Amino acid sequence: MSLVEEIQAGALDRTVPVVDLLRRVKLAAAKLKLSDTLEWVERELNGFTCDYDGAPRYRIASGQLMGYSPYRGTYLAHGDPYMIAVLSTSFFREPIGSLESLINAEGVTIVMPIDLKLAKGLAKNGAGEVYKVHFSKNVLVGVVDTVRNLVLDWAIDLEAEGILGEGVSFSVEEKKKAADVAPNVHITNYGNFHQGDQNGHQNRTMIGGVDASSNSLEIDVFEQLQSAVTNNIDNATDREALLELIKQMNASKNTSAFKQSYTAFLTNAASYMTIVAPFLPALSAYLPA
Repeated sequence: MSLVEEIQAGALDRTVPVVDLLRRVKLAAAKLKLSDTLEWVERELNGFTCDYDGAPRYRIASGQLMGYSPYRGTYLAHGDPYMIAVLSTSFFREPIGSLESLINAEGVTIVMPIDLKLAKGLAKNGAGEVYKVHFSKNVLVGVVDTVRNLVLDWAIDLEAEGILGEGVSFSVEEKKKAADVAPNVHITNYGNFHQGDQNGHQNRTMIGGVDASSNSLEIDVFEQLQSAVTNNIDNATDREALLELIKQMNASKNTSAFKQSYTAFLTNAASYMTIVAPFLPALSAYLPA
């Protein structure tokens, strides 16, 4: 069985840890000299150090912001919708192996701390308040499954281009094909990871819809948000209301009116935070200083 076929088989077998699957992708990418794919794999294996702007959207999620004080115990945090949305959104930077370990650990909830400086902005009664974000383990399952699916699509595209290898080796012709017509690996509704011609104008790193290439193109967050809302919200009334608010945000971006439309959007999207949370960092950039 060739290395590419092993990757395909591993992606289909849930007993194969994704961390082991990615090591096989790393070997194939290194032999085929697919530098962008190799960089993405390294980040998944070792963890992400970039900020929200460079984060894969499948690693950004919104949970429940919970507060704790000696007087009130644990409680669901309330307050300004904008602050709640920002504080409830987290970027899972941990290596994929760590996420898999958390999934297999006891319990059904993952608890993550938030930045203490930001927490002070929410606490209205002085010191003593501690804030953490509670996530269902299903959030981590979604991250791991997305990576598994991404790898499977990548391996399928390699095979479609006639790149399979023999054992763990690839022919000169296969390496040339990999450089000339490298595959696209799609992540449904979250952008894609694109490996184009390494030496040409298509050499692009697209992770979660964020272009991390040196010759990056501007991404229209409002168009992407409209697409995510249209494709993922079944309730017609809620969907149309959110689409109208997205139009209002787009029209008022970089003006004093943006915060009002942004806050209204967050309030109306409270039940759909898993869908809109990945877009919040980019949207917040339009808030007036």
